[in-house]
Amino acid sequence: MVRTDLRHSIAKLQRYLLELDAFLAWETVYRKRIQGLEPATTKVDLCMGCFTYDPNVVSDFVRAGLPVWFIQSVNKLAHTRIDELVHLRPLMTIELNECQPKYPTIFKGWATDVKRISMIRLNARISLHTADVFFLARPIVREAALIGTKNALKTINAHQGISVHHHPCAYHWDFTCGITADSSADRNVAVGSSQRRNLATNLVLLPPLSPLLPSIPEPFLAALRSINIEMFPTSLPTDCGYAFPNPNIFFDNQKEAVKVEMLHSWIRLRPAFLFRVSTSASPLLSQPYSSKIWRRIVQFTPDLVTATRIIQPNYSKSAREKHEALAVLDEIITLIGEVVQVEKFLKDRPYWRGDELPRPDAIDSSIAKQILCELCELNFRLEFIALNRRLYPEPDSPASHSLILDALVPKPLARAVLVVEHDQGNRGLASRDVKDHVPQLLALRKLMSSWSSSFSGFDDISSQSSEVDISRFESALASFYIHKFFSIFGRAPVVPRSLL
Repeated sequence: MVRTDLRHSIAKLQRYLLELDAFLAWETVYRKRIQGLEPATTKVDLCMGCFTYDPNVVSDFVRAGLPVWFIQSVNKLAHTRIDELVHLRPLMTIELNECQPKYPTIFKGWATDVKRISMIRLNARISLHTADVFFLARPIVREAALIGTKNALKTINAHQGISVHHHPCAYHWDFTCGITADSSADRNVAVGSSQRRNLATNLVLLPPLSPLLPSIPEPFLAALRSINIEMFPTSLPTDCGYAFPNPNIFFDNQKEAVKVEMLHSWIRLRPAFLFRVSTSASPLLSQPYSSKIWRRIVQFTPDLVTATRIIQPNYSKSAREKHEALAVLDEIITLIGEVVQVEKFLKDRPYWRGDELPRPDAIDSSIAKQILCELCELNFRLEFIALNRRLYPEPDSPASHSLILDALVPKPLARAVLVVEHDQGNRGLASRDVKDHVPQLLALRKLMSSWSSSFSGFDDISSQSSEVDISRFESALASFYIHKFFSIFGRAPVVPRSLL
């Protein structure tokens, strides 16, 4: 247990003790006053109260000595007796400005309406899944990038996520196919058979394999090796970026080494980019970025940022990419409430699971595997959600959310898409015991059975099934998912890895 886990456990214990103390006070003191078993009090206790429209609640709380605020319509003001005017706190202590970014309105009506509770519950479940970062990406070809990094929102809005320039094989694309620099092209741009073949044959479908990296479960590895490039989409893939950095960029194939400097930079930026895909962040920032942009972001140092601000973005292709990456970084660091410049932010010491990592060499092989395993899992989860949104009949229904959590998060781990616990690397689909895979596999099958009419041949399994039958079932599901993803997104998905 690291320090962060210990602090979290202590905070939970404190909350439970406070709740127990409040329950005992209610049963032994306040309830008796409300029911008339004890005389009403003449003072107000220092504790949490409530706001209400119900005069009966006001009467009960006044008898009990609990703080209560009676909300009434301004139309009743003329007939309301005012015994005392309360002075407001000094204005400097009250934040009256609009929240930036503004939170979406999920309910309008009375605070006592039961629908309000239902909407809070539903949206809380949705927020745990985050936004579909691939949903807004559209292909826009531009002749030149926008100049400047002062307003990344306008820059990203103009790009509409990832343009075809950022597709892994975009340099093979014939830009005379009807997409122009000033047109917001349709998502279905036809690709000829020869163009499809050129695009597909230049894709890197198999991620790097090394003892220095977390291992890929055999069913997913076999499915990646069996991708048929003839299944490349018949229309130009538009969602070609990654929700989080592609783990492949952190490994040097020639030197057979993990790039710990880039990992160290990513850990520093990780909280900001996790917040970027939450429901509180701007949807213009919660979009996929190409591996080129991700690589530029994690390669930034304070000196490189300063140099990038000096060089004009139209100086070269490299300068343009750096300016785009810096624009994203500027806006996201501002988004999380930091008032410092990027140069100063990049000097902060990062923490991994509560432990400080003062230098890149503090990242040993074990920590590197944990970081990469989390990146794989985060990308896999958001890519799975994106694919489910396109194929599932009712992707936003509560039933779909429950199934997604069952499919992606093995019990008893935290049922939140953006929370990847350390045990995720050896539980569920990553476990050595294939019988531990069964609950997730059954949830995956229930979701995926609605994706396509070609989904068939998956016999029932249970924890009592033989290991051979479970492995065959898992291989069939992994193959169906990976080929379905490839046929829509035009690239191989990021698959989960194991720490075992």
